[in-house]
Amino acid sequence: MSFGWVLALTAGMKLLLSKLLGVVGIGLLAVSVTPIAFAQSAVSITGADKTSLALARAPFLNDAPGEVANSTTLGDASIAVAADPTPEPMMVPVLKPVINKEQPVVSARQVRIWQALVLSQHSAAMFDAWSTRKALTSGNGYERNPLLRPFAQSATIYPATQAVPFALDFLSYRMMRSKHPLLRRTWWLPQAVSMAGSAWCGTRNLHVANLQR
Repeated sequence: MSFGWVLALTAGMKLLLSKLLGVVGIGLLAVSVTPIAFAQSAVSITGADKTSLALARAPFLNDAPGEVANSTTLGDASIAVAADPTPEPMMVPVLKPVINKEQPVVSARQVRIWQALVLSQHSAAMFDAWSTRKALTSGNGYERNPLLRPFAQSATIYPATQAVPFALDFLSYRMMRSKHPLLRRTWWLPQAVSMAGSAWCGTRNLHVANLQR
């Protein structure tokens, strides 16, 4: 090999080596510069940009009425966060008494009339029993009611004639408090009819007892 070829080969190797060193140097420079740029961008984001982001989010964290805002730190920015709302006092409903409007109201006047009819009806029944006994003892009459006939010959006729008036007293009492308007208006009728019937029968018994043969 001649000396010219050696020089040419040496020059080629130097050129190749210089290019490799240039590529390696550029790569190292890029690797060293990239972390610095990334750190600077991260600092800018965690700094002013994070503060603006926190201030933009603050209204949404404290937009509910009645909530108390507390201060907390997120990175380098201070933002307001919503606290637990203060519980409002519970309103306890007041229960009103239920009034049944359909329930009839009995007046004091009606009660007094009912009591007067009770006394009158039982007195008339007693008069009927006494006059029946008088007509039977005179020999001019007899008992026509088959239910009272077994009691007509003794004093048991007096309590026997009180059974129907007691039943009619209870019936009138129930009619007075009935929800039916017709029954409420005519509650006094059973007692009045019984009193009138007993008085008529007693008067007729006295007329029979006083007959002259």
